[in-house]
Amino acid sequence: MVAVGLSKIVIVSVNVIFMIFGLAILVVGVIFKAGWDDVRNAFDDKATQVDFDLQAAGDAAGVSAITFGSIILIVALLGCAGACCQNRCLLGTYAVIVLLVVIGQIAVVALVATKGKDAEDNLKEALEDTLKDYNETSNTDISKSWSAIFHIGDCCAVTDYKVDFKTNPFKMDVKLRNEAGITGKLMPITCCRGVDYENELSKKIFEDKKECLNNPSSTNAYTKGCYTTIKDWINDNRKVIIGVGVAVLIFELILSALAFFLCHRANDD
Repeated sequence: MVAVGLSKIVIVSVNVIFMIFGLAILVVGVIFKAGWDDVRNAFDDKATQVDFDLQAAGDAAGVSAITFGSIILIVALLGCAGACCQNRCLLGTYAVIVLLVVIGQIAVVALVATKGKDAEDNLKEALEDTLKDYNETSNTDISKSWSAIFHIGDCCAVTDYKVDFKTNPFKMDVKLRNEAGITGKLMPITCCRGVDYENELSKKIFEDKKECLNNPSSTNAYTKGCYTTIKDWINDNRKVIIGVGVAVLIFELILSALAFFLCHRANDD
């Protein structure tokens, strides 16, 4: 019948798209996990009154993306195989799994909606707390994490480097600064553009960044606060993420219904 043929085409076509989508989420999850391991120590909130673990949330985000992407890939393959062969067992399993995934997505959305505000409220406090231990030589895990954030986010300090580093002075490499004739103490050298925080600092690097350290500006240094950068990224992408999530949810419900339909027709045949 025409309806059966169209259902097969829709299920196979959409699931091919979902396979690509699942692979993309899997790759993003792997990349996020690798990048998060470099910066996670900067989110180690030591404040006892905070009941939201930012490090655990970041760890879970990476693992969840990898797991979710893998599940989408496997389920999409199952749907394609079931539709092509019109196998009742495969179609029924596919439809049930898709419904369970939908329920899981709704639960995740509810969790984000209830805990998202807590994460935002605690983010600034967590960043300020760990910045107190910052050393521009990046010789500790926390310092290296902060240096990675400066580099990746094109940002410096938490909200305003002039205020943040005045309130909580960073640990300077006094010897190299003196040798290079650096008088400025406004920001660490890792906030200067073009500095590779993974390389060992030297007198030449400080000499090359003398103008940045003595007279920092948006052309030679990262002047935007990292808290602002992170919040802006979340706000800029929130609508896109919600839109994609809703679209995926609708498609999943349609696919589940079509799979049950094909399963029923296979039973009739």
